[in-house]
Formats: sequence, structure tokens, C-alpha cells
Amino acid sequence: MVKKEPMQEAVSKYNKEQILASNKYYNRHDVINALWTDGSEKSIEEVDDMIEKFMKGMVK
Repeated sequence: MVKKEPMQEAVSKYNKEQILASNKYYNRHDVINALWTDGSEKSIEEVDDMIEKFMKGMVK
């Protein structure tokens, strides 16, 4: 019997300019600009996690 491996879905990665241009993150421009300092590409899930961690941070 041949064992089938589950297919991995391709995760799309976007640069900061593409994320900032999207309607989904219209009200989060300041947070994204402050947190995303490198020139890397991130998936939607990574951007959502980054914003969520920031928003749940401690207030001093």
C-alpha cells in the first residue's frame, strides 16, 4: 500500500507595501509601520499574529 503524504498548501507571502495597500489593514497602518522594520515578506497569518501580540501587550 502506498502511503500518501498530505499536500501542503502554498502560503502566499506579501511585502509591507502590499499589506499596507490592502483594505483589511487600512486602520492598522501605524502599527504595521512600527512593527515591521525589516524588508522581509510575511503571510497574512504572520501579520495578524504580529498585530495581535502588539495589541495584547502590557500597558505601562
